[in-house]
Amino acid sequence: KTDKIDKTGSRRGASLYKFNDKAYQKDPKFKL
Repeated sequence: KTDKIDKTGSRRGASLYKFNDKAYQKDPKFKL
């Protein structure tokens, strides 16, 4: 998870991480 965020870039990685976290909370089976 962290490796992907570092590669994508801080700004895009942060939004992606937040989105993934929200989706994961809604559906534990969901993974980006």
